[in-house]
Amino acid sequence: MLRDLCSIFVLFANSPEFAKECASSGYFKTSLLSGALSISARLNLLVPHKRQLFESLVLRVEEARLINEQEEEALADAPAEFLDPIMATLMTNPVKLPTSDNIVDYSTITQHLLNDPHDPFNREPLTADMVQPAMELKERIDAWLKGRRRT
Repeated sequence: MLRDLCSIFVLFANSPEFAKECASSGYFKTSLLSGALSISARLNLLVPHKRQLFESLVLRVEEARLINEQEEEALADAPAEFLDPIMATLMTNPVKLPTSDNIVDYSTITQHLLNDPHDPFNREPLTADMVQPAMELKERIDAWLKGRRRT
């Protein structure tokens, strides 16, 4: 089974997006990929070419994790109005929920709606097509980010 999982990961070894998603998923631990690499090498589960690709993936994911940490530290002092009230993360795509007038990040509400078709603030029925872009807030967030990246 480990061979199959490692082989699947190898298919994405050259994808920066995959490394970034692994690092930011919340499920990633450096020790998991390093352990899988160590065991697969010891048991000779992967041919040398695939083992090299898997090694490069481990390094890329760790680099992405470090970048994520740096970005989180840089954004730690974000104004409260820029934070998603459910996840407490910086909103990149703020939307207004018409049923409660709350603003959340689009990714947060779409994930919530996969499991529960109600506004999380007042339990009114809600669908993804009902949410409205909060363009003014998005512009302010983007301006703040632009200023932060300059410093």
